[in-house]
Amino acid sequence: YQHLKAYQVPATLNFWYAFGMMALLMVLNQFFSGFWLVMFYVPTVGEAFSSIQILMHQVPSGWFIRYLHTTGASFLFIVLYAHVFRAFLYGSYRSPREVVWFLGMFLWLLMMMEAFMGYVLPWGQMSYWGAQVVTSALDGIPWIGGDLKYWLRGAEQVGQPLLQRFFAFHIILLP
Repeated sequence: YQHLKAYQVPATLNFWYAFGMMALLMVLNQFFSGFWLVMFYVPTVGEAFSSIQILMHQVPSGWFIRYLHTTGASFLFIVLYAHVFRAFLYGSYRSPREVVWFLGMFLWLLMMMEAFMGYVLPWGQMSYWGAQVVTSALDGIPWIGGDLKYWLRGAEQVGQPLLQRFFAFHIILLP
């Protein structure tokens, strides 16, 4: 308690500083709603879409938890963009805080990958073709692009191995 009382607050403290805490709250929303969703999701090509339909229509309040997760992801990125704008506004990318800036940009890229992998999990038409286009774009990386695409897909075409990998990355590795 004594430490909290003695903590110095910046003289320029304003509402822009709230976006970091809002981002943390949104990440917590994603974690807890995602934890609940994973109890009903079946990560197979044949059952992924139907498991989400069951969640939406048959599980009590399942639609609410799913929308907390999907809409929460959009709000998380809105808050992150405001947080980055504040960093630009206050010059947080300059010395001596450039390492914090690079770490934040790295985390932002990881969150974009996390969001894309979550977007693929419902395995509807949009997610299937999104996975097809994004993994095909890996071919543009010189020398390793084709191998990286094959490793990520687990096969020549987008299918079950990719869905399993994206599920594991989205649920276990990236969070």
